[in-house]
Amino acid sequence: FGPFAWFTSSGTATLFLLIPSSLAAVPFLLASEAYKSIGFAILAVWIMNLLTPNNEWPVCRRIFQLWYPTFDFKDNFKDVEDVFHSLQPPSTGRRYILALYPHGVVPMHAFLWCAYCDQIMKTKDGEPLYGKGAMASVLFYIPILRQLMGWLSGCHADYKTLKEVLKDQNLFIIPDGIAGIYYAAPGIDVAVVKKRRGIVKLALETGATLCPVYGFGCNYFFNQSCNPNSWMGKLSRKMRVSLTFFWGRWGLPIPYPTKVAFGFARHIEIPKPEPNPTPERIEEVHKLFVDSLQETFDRYKGPAGYPDAELLLA
Repeated sequence: FGPFAWFTSSGTATLFLLIPSSLAAVPFLLASEAYKSIGFAILAVWIMNLLTPNNEWPVCRRIFQLWYPTFDFKDNFKDVEDVFHSLQPPSTGRRYILALYPHGVVPMHAFLWCAYCDQIMKTKDGEPLYGKGAMASVLFYIPILRQLMGWLSGCHADYKTLKEVLKDQNLFIIPDGIAGIYYAAPGIDVAVVKKRRGIVKLALETGATLCPVYGFGCNYFFNQSCNPNSWMGKLSRKMRVSLTFFWGRWGLPIPYPTKVAFGFARHIEIPKPEPNPTPERIEEVHKLFVDSLQETFDRYKGPAGYPDAELLLA
């Protein structure tokens, strides 16, 4: 399945470049007499796509298991398996927030993440407890990507929606979001976590167990043209949509050969929901969260294949 995996991973990355670029070109095409028909065609396809049902398709996330050999995928799940052996249906009051860092330019590892979580999020009796994956809201308005996100059980990443999800489902999220995109580059390991308390507050308010995870190699798939302090990076954070140009092998949207490993951190148990957590309580749990993430990075960077890597907390 090697050629198939490379073809689908490169095709997936290309979608993140080609489709938004095509949509951005629509106003210019409509303003041109020579290309107006192309602009109307793209617009028609866009509208038709928005009217198409966007349903969950579990088989889709299992397809990405074929990427495991391509990215030499590893994990330390055996070290934390006891945490997940006690998985109970969310109806019992037990929910999990699996928070994966970093985001990367194009989160190719998120597709590995979907495939992997589909395997591990089950009760002892095999009952699936997959839940929902938080994704940038803009993706649900982009043709094809919209369908893909729906197939993977995606949901909007706004706070109200996430809180609603955690009433009866588990949640998967990449918390550093758009900001994390602009720190990503081969050779750089970063977690945008210093000033971010939302995921901690969400866990406290819902009583969900907080599980930090670091994805080694996940910033290494692509180079990009921007950085956190560039005008485009600042504009993207305000607009809540990523604006950057990226490339991989041979200057194309083909991922660099990268070893990917998921390091599960020491989980943080929240004994019961705290509807109005104090700032002091949020800071307490945030420190536990950051310390757990750093400890996991330092412990597993060698086995993951990156013994000299250093984690930047941004």
